[in-house]
Amino acid sequence: MKYTARRDATLIDQLLEMHGAKNKTHIKKIAKHSYIWVNELLVKKLNTIVLAGQHILLQKNEKTPITQKPNFKIVWEDDFLIVVEKPSGILSAGVQITRKPTMHQLINEYLKEKNKRAFVIHRLDKEVMGLMLFAKTEECFHYFIENWRTVQKKYLALTENIPNPPEGNIYNYLIEKKEKMFVLEKPHPEAKEAITLYKVKQIIPPYCLVELHILTGRKNQIRAHLQHIQCSIVGDYKYGASSEYKRKIRLMAFFIEFLHPVNKKKLVFELQPSPYFLNPQEEDET
Repeated sequence: MKYTARRDATLIDQLLEMHGAKNKTHIKKIAKHSYIWVNELLVKKLNTIVLAGQHILLQKNEKTPITQKPNFKIVWEDDFLIVVEKPSGILSAGVQITRKPTMHQLINEYLKEKNKRAFVIHRLDKEVMGLMLFAKTEECFHYFIENWRTVQKKYLALTENIPNPPEGNIYNYLIEKKEKMFVLEKPHPEAKEAITLYKVKQIIPPYCLVELHILTGRKNQIRAHLQHIQCSIVGDYKYGASSEYKRKIRLMAFFIEFLHPVNKKKLVFELQPSPYFLNPQEEDET
């Protein structure tokens, strides 16, 4: 159940308005057996102030299978941060009700036993696998929002063709139309500047493994840019790949480097692509 707050009020008062109810005892019973999200943050205390315009999502436990065994790997964590490996096929975050829990929900369920919650610092496309960083405190969350340009992220893509030249940068503009990003060579009022650095890492006939570093974080940026240079990602038929076989998209966030916001130590994490990632079979994969 979704609701947009019409005024500043406590969460319990907002829930009363959501249900058109006057009985707080009834609302407390509903809240006890539900997950409550305010602007994508899991909230437990009913006296939390919710501001006008903020979005509330109420999800009953039995309708959202968050309690299933988490389908993700914890790469590293401490009291302030957690780095996880997001599988392809699940959303990073979101307030909509889905058949599968989001990465954010899974981590919040894991952290609930520690009386902590996760803050979404960045996102990966649903189809993209790889490293994601979440904050465990509001202070760390704000640190990364303010200093995100200092974080280094790199991606690997298995492409259908070999880029020519084998190393370079793609600089243009991206505009969204009908839930897809299109490349423009010249500025446009509705388009955003997009810059991607790339280099060929390995040729794996008939495919090519390409390393990418994005200097701007636009929606579907890597996918649109690789299609633009005639090197669509294997399985990404939305962006020009062959649809002869139904395949998972071969794009992963394999590298992340950042300074710890508390102790200021440099942290580096890197994943290696699996044989499955590198060797698509001539058959459907789903």
